[in-house]
Amino acid sequence: MKRKITSLFLTSTFIFSQITTSNIFADSGSDRIEIIVNETPVESEQAPVIENGRTLVPFRAVSEAMGIEVLWNSAEKTITCKKADKTVSVSIGSNEIDVDGKKIILDVSPKIIDGTTFVPLRAISESFGADVNWNGETKTVEIKSGISETKPLESSENQSQETSESENNSNVYDLKDNDGNVLIHSEVIFDTDKLSEKTSEFIKSKLTTAKELFSASITDVFGSSSEDDIIKELTDFRNEFGENFNPYEFIFMYDIIETDNFVSINEYVSLYTGGAHPTNAMSSKIYDLDTEKEVTLDDISKKLFNKTSEEIIEQAKKLFIEKIDSEPESFFEDSKETLDTINKYNFYLTEKGIVFYFNQYEIAPYAAGIIDVTVEF
Repeated sequence: MKRKITSLFLTSTFIFSQITTSNIFADSGSDRIEIIVNETPVESEQAPVIENGRTLVPFRAVSEAMGIEVLWNSAEKTITCKKADKTVSVSIGSNEIDVDGKKIILDVSPKIIDGTTFVPLRAISESFGADVNWNGETKTVEIKSGISETKPLESSENQSQETSESENNSNVYDLKDNDGNVLIHSEVIFDTDKLSEKTSEFIKSKLTTAKELFSASITDVFGSSSEDDIIKELTDFRNEFGENFNPYEFIFMYDIIETDNFVSINEYVSLYTGGAHPTNAMSSKIYDLDTEKEVTLDDISKKLFNKTSEEIIEQAKKLFIEKIDSEPESFFEDSKETLDTINKYNFYLTEKGIVFYFNQYEIAPYAAGIIDVTVEF
């Protein structure tokens, strides 16, 4: 089934850097290692690599195939992975992995190779309850995804078509057929535990329910079709494909950053509509906590930098150009021309300054993820 979806981009932010690869050997040609998740080959522009006898895989491709949601902290170079009630964190260059608060030592550390993040396959996969097997004859890594198979649906199995809120600030809404089979799973995830009480209450007033976000999203996917028509269409689709049918999935994850009197709300949207992998996007809004109103780049530039927004934009543009010049092969040929659309940049605040970012496909290929720079205070 083919559907036209509003332009969406990547959930995670990846940085570009050079690393020493003297002890890394990428498989190529007939020796290329293939990865299969739940009997479906994983498509990736980068082949897995072998380091010290361990297989490292392009993280984005494998995580999406396993239905794992990903958040990237560019300041700490840390990847946080979530699926169902499992949380796993790893840092670039670190030999430790955090699995629900428990530290596990890795034989090989995650790293960035030619702009793509690679992680040790077995450690990450097994942390999410997956079975990993190596087929030497076909040079294939076979992964049987754990925790709700391909999609994290069991957490809402008994919720029918209602929205509920759990203790970890997550609410879900499932669209089901007449037999109770999930056709579309929608979920909103956010964390206010580390915020001040005032900010926490403000954030909860701004974030919406999974059912409301679901209603907005189905218009992008199904146009003006009624819910009954959607149920009928997906039920027919499910009957046609049987066990190979994966429910559609709308996931909304919020990263909330509190800085002085401002709070940035970064929304990561992941839409899975039957393709090889989800389509993802990031967008941001910044609020002044004193006035509880959304602020513009002009407001921030004047109040925090004592500069005009045009001056801040020029600084960001120079930083992007430096990043492109340092590794031109990782960007599109016309990426610098795209910088002329600087006023369309998404941005948010951190303790260091304003982070400007590009989403998927705007200035770099899919594997690059979100591209960002920080104009520091």
